[in-house]
Amino acid sequence: MKDYAGHIAIKTISYITVPIILGIFLLAAENNIWRGSLYKFYSPIRSINLPYCTEISSKGWSIFTRCDNLETINLENCKNFKESLANLNKLQSVSLQSCDDIPYACFRKCGNLKNVNLNNCKTINKYAFESCKSLKQLDLPKCTKIGDNAFQDSAIQTLHTPNLQTIQNGTFENCKNLKEINLQNCKEIGNYVFLNCQKLETLIVPSSCKIDKLGLPIERIISKQLKIIFV
Repeated sequence: MKDYAGHIAIKTISYITVPIILGIFLLAAENNIWRGSLYKFYSPIRSINLPYCTEISSKGWSIFTRCDNLETINLENCKNFKESLANLNKLQSVSLQSCDDIPYACFRKCGNLKNVNLNNCKTINKYAFESCKSLKQLDLPKCTKIGDNAFQDSAIQTLHTPNLQTIQNGTFENCKNLKEINLQNCKEIGNYVFLNCQKLETLIVPSSCKIDKLGLPIERIISKQLKIIFV
């Protein structure tokens, strides 16, 4: 089936589908997908299931740019994901459980994103989840570093990060639904991390943690709206 421009109108890509369409608009290697190989996933696609893919990377603009209807992505064995899923407003669920590094602004403004599997992720880079208005909970059991403004303006309420060591500037800025966060192993907190976190009530940090001068919301501490527990 073709659309008006002669593109193949595919709504789901799976590891079974990929070899079939190799001769159409994919030039993918067995375990890797590059910018030139996928060209661009076309707009009607709603689900991508590539459980055996280990690498997706691009040079230039994102291969997912026109995937306006994409809702689910399964890349459970992808260890090297150098792409952006930003502005995919219908995206709801993503599995990148083998990936250890989430790139810059990866999920920025994915307004309906609710479920993300990042069980082996060690680094969340700048603006990764900025303005994710439906993301309320995230488990990052192996994450050790979260970059600048990574969750800024998101709907995050709870974050499980038992091994987190470094939080850079503005990480949770304007996270107005964040109520409690346990940073029991954190070694460094940057500036403005909790700026305008209006519902933040409890913060657990080690007494040895290095906290930048503007790292804590002093106004909430003074007004006794925020309780800090040093461990």
